[in-house]
Amino acid sequence: MRADPEQFLTALRELAAEFPIHLSTAAEGVRILNLALINPQPLAQIALALSAIEALGQDETWTDAQAALIDELATQVETQATSQDAERLEVAKALRRSLYRVGLRQGVMRVLARLGLQRFRKEWDRIYGLRSGLFHGTVRLSESEIAQLAIDAMTLCGRIILALAARNGAKLPSISSVHFPDE
Repeated sequence: MRADPEQFLTALRELAAEFPIHLSTAAEGVRILNLALINPQPLAQIALALSAIEALGQDETWTDAQAALIDELATQVETQATSQDAERLEVAKALRRSLYRVGLRQGVMRVLARLGLQRFRKEWDRIYGLRSGLFHGTVRLSESEIAQLAIDAMTLCGRIILALAARNGAKLPSISSVHFPDE
């Protein structure tokens, strides 16, 4: 979209007529994804695009069944603890305080499932795995591979954000399918 400003202007005109006022979490995702799109650095694009999606999963909580299981486990730990077993009691207290939050990946996987985008799970894991390896020094990529990873990350994350926006009532501009095709 950066190469042709007319595409951007057309998209704005299409959105103006029916854009909902509140997009909840989609709005923040769109904002962060836009930061990725305007950033010329592939590493920043990768980090920002993936962060936009990770943020969507941060509001995820344990289901009632999972919360009951956590409580049951805490009770088991407490039952097995002796008065001298302070470490076990600390673990039980941590379980009761819900210190075990839903993980980043689990939150993202829930978002994908809620949006009917389970088909993107493997691609998310591939991109995220390369990002992690690259950022933590366990994967070496050439500049062209990093540039391609940035494109892949922004495309996947754009698809997810647009699916969320559409689910929340946004009318997507026709050009979105050119830059963020469904498959």
